[in-house]
Amino acid sequence: MEQRECLEILGGQDATLALPSLAIPSAISPEIDAAWKDLLSQPHPINDHPRLELLRSDVRGLSVNDEYKAALLKSIDLYDNYFINRPIYEHNAGWDDLDALLRATLGDLNEQRLKDNAPSEEAPQYISAAELVEADKLARAIFATPSAGEKWSAIRLNIEGRYEALAINIGDKYYYRVKYLELEITKHQFYLVVGNPKLHYFSTALSLHLDLERKGMEL
Repeated sequence: MEQRECLEILGGQDATLALPSLAIPSAISPEIDAAWKDLLSQPHPINDHPRLELLRSDVRGLSVNDEYKAALLKSIDLYDNYFINRPIYEHNAGWDDLDALLRATLGDLNEQRLKDNAPSEEAPQYISAAELVEADKLARAIFATPSAGEKWSAIRLNIEGRYEALAINIGDKYYYRVKYLELEITKHQFYLVVGNPKLHYFSTALSLHLDLERKGMEL
């Protein structure tokens, strides 16, 4: 979430800002920067910091299962200082707070499962560049690939033991791959299918499953 968007949301929540709420959408960049610095300079109990509250609001709005949502909220408290102090990037210049939270939480969950010696077949797993290239070769298909220096990540999902899928983020694009087919999906769909790779009614995983079947894939 960018500074302007953060300020607009906080203005709607009657936060004390250096800019009037109605002036934020048309304010020039130096005015936005100054208003953001003023906001952060105000004393806030760390648990009530505006940036953390906005991140919690983003998480509560995700349609993922309660266990995963609880893990995300726990990560906000665990890494509160990190999220308060990390840079706010321009669009497509770096991970936003929700991206960073997703990656940190998945990493912690996978590490805990390894410590417990009970790896779950359904746990999302990040894969390496070499594994991504090998998956492309096995599929014998030409897929979207990151250019040199471009930020990307790929997460392997076990879809209820029926097949494996890859949820991929390259820059500001998101993809869902199964076997030899690739769908371009939205950022919201990416989060939903990673957080809940279940084929039940109204789930994103089921919606993508049906899209793949309509393209002629036997699943």
